Amino acid sequence: MTSRLKGLLRAALESLWFVPLSMLAVSQALVLPALLTGAEPSAAFAWLGLEDAAARVRELESGYDAGAARDLLTMVAGGMVTVISIVFSLSFVALTLTSQQIGPRIIDFWLQANVTQSLLGLSLSGFFASLSGLLVLTQGDPGGAASLTAVAIASVLGSLTLVAVVLFATRMSEAIRADATVARVGDMFVDAVEGDGAPRADADWARGHGLRLALVARENDHLLPGAPLALAVGLHDGDGGARSVEDALRARLALTPRRRRTGVADFEGDALSEIAMRALSPSLNDPFTAMACLDRILEGCIRLAHRGPPSRLRREPGGEAILAAPGCGAAWLAPRLIHPIIEAGRGHAQVLETAARGLCALRDNATAPEDRAAAERLLARVARAAAAMRDPDD
Repeated sequence: MTSRLKGLLRAALESLWFVPLSMLAVSQALVLPALLTGAEPSAAFAWLGLEDAAARVRELESGYDAGAARDLLTMVAGGMVTVISIVFSLSFVALTLTSQQIGPRIIDFWLQANVTQSLLGLSLSGFFASLSGLLVLTQGDPGGAASLTAVAIASVLGSLTLVAVVLFATRMSEAIRADATVARVGDMFVDAVEGDGAPRADADWARGHGLRLALVARENDHLLPGAPLALAVGLHDGDGGARSVEDALRARLALTPRRRRTGVADFEGDALSEIAMRALSPSLNDPFTAMACLDRILEGCIRLAHRGPPSRLRREPGGEAILAAPGCGAAWLAPRLIHPIIEAGRGHAQVLETAARGLCALRDNATAPEDRAAAERLLARVARAAAAMRDPDD
């Protein structure tokens, strides 16, 4: 159950609207009580010990006109609607160009950017704060304190939104640049490599039932109907049979309809590999972007190989393995990501040279024999691709 809850939380955080709606809920939880209870801004300054400022605010409260407050709140609400329209327009234009030039899966990385989600959250918060202020000011005969409170809250949110617009425009301009996208995804790839990559099934359940589980599928693998998910050792019919194990695994593993970022670096690595292959296509013919992707992929693989494959075992206190999962070291990750780039880079001497240089470093830094063997096989592929080039000098 814990794994499933973590999966649901991760899926919510990856959603475009989770952060904006959370910001909206928090802002309304603060705005509505302040407006409905008749909070006075001067009281806040007096509580902070700023008596001069509190006296000045009391003068503003006594002479503030509710009609002027309604006009200002109407203007702020209209401005927030305009900002939201600009956000969607810039997003669709920038991400359309990005998906065409770099790859469609890169859209996920940019939509999950904190600046984009924060701007949407501030815009929605400013709009609904202004709307709440207008609703309060239209009820009865509001005093100057309520008018000033509504205007102050809407003005602060509107000012923060304008700052976020500048940051958002800068971020969208970076989304179109291939080098900025490669750097961003490359950093995510290296961070994912530095993660533990441990299997996510519940070892305590297996220990309690006297079972030894060996997961067959890796994270983000597609499971066909009827395909095995795990092998169970120590299973007896009296324990409920295979059905009980299957139900327990389904409750403890997050099965999703699409690939997601996990503790293993395959999602980010596949994105870098896809960018490189698209850059090497005849329509783009951009080997330097492919070289940048290779550099970031090899950086992560070298770090992974230097520390050795991450442990995919959960053990009992006595040392006996309870839960095992397929290996996710450099011997598995490097061929998965680099081999397609080598095949797509046939005819590009710069790409093959970059791959050869990085694979030599991977081989030299590897601590496990299987990682060194994988690097040697990839180097042999690079050599065959280089031998097939027309110009021997290349």
